[in-house]
Amino acid sequence: MDAIFTVLNEAAVILLPILGAIVLFFLAILIYKLIKTLDNLQRSLSTVDHTLTQVDKYVGQLEQPVSTLLRVSAGVNTVANTTETIISKLIKFIMENFEWFKETVVDLFKTDEEPDESEGGTVDE
Repeated sequence: MDAIFTVLNEAAVILLPILGAIVLFFLAILIYKLIKTLDNLQRSLSTVDHTLTQVDKYVGQLEQPVSTLLRVSAGVNTVANTTETIISKLIKFIMENFEWFKETVVDLFKTDEEPDESEGGTVDE
């Protein structure tokens, strides 16, 4: 049994430094890739920051036209509401005074159709 432990000890003495070197090699590769990834992340964040700065400038430039559009839109809404109010009041007035409008129109057409008696002539058809 002691012979097995002795052989394992000698194998471990030989293999452990080799395995340690392999682990250190892969650890160095991992750290290198991590540093490279962090560098790419930093460049990406810098690009995003630049893009956000540009977008902020464009949004700042659009504030004035958007403000103008909002004022024009409010004016159009006011005109539409006023027109609706006027038309509804006009319709209400016409409905309330329908008989008067009817008599006025009938009287207007009656006076146009009757011949003028002051001329003294007959009307030829």
